[in-house]
Amino acid sequence: MANAAELLRAKAMLLIRREREVHEYRQERTRIQAWLRVFHWVSLNMGAPDTSSLLEEWVRSMVGELSFQVAAVYDCDEASPHMRLLAGLSHRPLPPEASAPGEARQYLNQNASGIYGQSSPPELSALAENLNLGQFYYLALPMRGKNLLFLAGFALHGERLHSTSPQDFSHFVLLGSHLAAILDNAVLLAELDREKSELQASNHQLDINVARLREAQQELVESGRRLAEASRRAGMADIATGVLHNVGNALNSVNVSAEVITERLRGLKVQSVAKLGSLLQQNAGNPSGFLRGDAGARVPAYVLELAKHLVDERDALLKEASMLEGHVEHIKSIVSRQQAYATNVDMSQSCVVSELVDDALSLSEHALSRHGIQIVRDYAAVPALRVDRHKVLQILLNLVKNAKDALLESEQPLKRLIASVTQTDTGRVRISIQDNGIGFAPGEADKLFRFGFTTKKEGHGFGLHTCAISAAELGGSVTASSKGPQQGASFVLELPLGASQRVA
Repeated sequence: MANAAELLRAKAMLLIRREREVHEYRQERTRIQAWLRVFHWVSLNMGAPDTSSLLEEWVRSMVGELSFQVAAVYDCDEASPHMRLLAGLSHRPLPPEASAPGEARQYLNQNASGIYGQSSPPELSALAENLNLGQFYYLALPMRGKNLLFLAGFALHGERLHSTSPQDFSHFVLLGSHLAAILDNAVLLAELDREKSELQASNHQLDINVARLREAQQELVESGRRLAEASRRAGMADIATGVLHNVGNALNSVNVSAEVITERLRGLKVQSVAKLGSLLQQNAGNPSGFLRGDAGARVPAYVLELAKHLVDERDALLKEASMLEGHVEHIKSIVSRQQAYATNVDMSQSCVVSELVDDALSLSEHALSRHGIQIVRDYAAVPALRVDRHKVLQILLNLVKNAKDALLESEQPLKRLIASVTQTDTGRVRISIQDNGIGFAPGEADKLFRFGFTTKKEGHGFGLHTCAISAAELGGSVTASSKGPQQGASFVLELPLGASQRVA
């Protein structure tokens, strides 16, 4: 009987142990099912627009489904120890603001998850006291714009009445990480939606800007057309002004030559020839007797003197007519050069520099000599240039005319114009027209070549401006210098050796 009783007792103990194991297994299965339901609900609602509802469901599941006394989610501020409650559930109210001292924050940064209550790290003691927690699971995760701290556990002294499964902690960490990833994705999706809205607004604004740009482009094309037309007219006016100015200078010389020819023609002794012819006609019946008289004796000498006078006047008139032809030829060259611009023809030719300067002086010689202006020539031997002869001549004529005008306005008793030709060290030919006239202020040197600037009372500011443009087209330059008013001036034309007109 004793053996039977022992056997019965052993079977009863085994049955009790198996019943306990079955009960524990059922509890474990129920707890696992609870975790699965929470996972399932979170996964189904991962696209919820309001992420706070996910956090609230998480804390409700921790307390209602998994029998934790306390569940909370705090947002930790990186710059301070303060924590802000995002969602929480407990038998007593949780503080909306909590504090995690520096050592607790440092410990959480080094240990992102763990269980407080088993080893009870001292760094988290202050945090546990602030939240009135005895044992709890924690999970600290950095997110997009946030640092979340997940807590699930039991109130102080209440942990003795509750027990957890060894798998609960791993499930807690897995669920918290899953929830944090969903929240992070929700924030990212919200940012993407916002950026999409901003992009759509930007595209709409871009469409508006493109439409405005097309309108502005159309207006710009129209403005460009109008500007081109205005530029063309301005260019035509500038060319016309230059041509008229140059032709006007040449016409002044033509007028001088014409006046000289007129004066000499008026001075011809044609009336004396007529009187002599009338006298000879009256004595046609007795020419020998007429010639033997006192009046007749003077006739041969008178005829010789008259012939000499007529020959001198003829030579002077021929010379003046030749100069007049030169002036007219110069006018023709001005017109021809403007026509050449339209056809881009190179008008350059080989020229002796000293001859160019002499031609410019000879064309103005009457105007200079009439006003008592002394001309001094100082020519050095320089190589011949291949240039547009008439363009250089026009520049020199303008410079000589300016020098003449400056001398006429001065009070110098001896008016002098010095024309010199030299070669510079840089391989350029230097032509200088210097006078001892009224001069100008040193600060006006650059202004003299601006369009419309003039120091003359009746000037237009065209001549020197045209000279500067022509010199640049020849690859050279025109400069001016003066020591000051009433101290004369010097205008210098520099041309490179082998210079030729630049064809546009």
